[in-house]
Amino acid sequence: MSERGDLADYILPGKKVGSFGGQLASLQLQKGWNRQRLASETDLPVTYLAMLEGGLREEVSAAIIQRLAEALDVPAKELQEPIP
Repeated sequence: MSERGDLADYILPGKKVGSFGGQLASLQLQKGWNRQRLASETDLPVTYLAMLEGGLREEVSAAIIQRLAEALDVPAKELQEPIP
């Protein structure tokens, strides 16, 4: 990861930034959190979050989306919307 910690560090080459993983990474960066912090706040494994952010897991249960949204303090709907 670069020292800046920009969005490109979280997303695999070729994945669209507007994807669920891209939105998750963007919201996480807006809070100033790294993946370990989000894992701690949600009780989800860091490896699972990395797969979500990298676009390797595209099907995410409503319960996981809700848990992530609550930790990031955003409506669950916002996690599913493309980044403008």
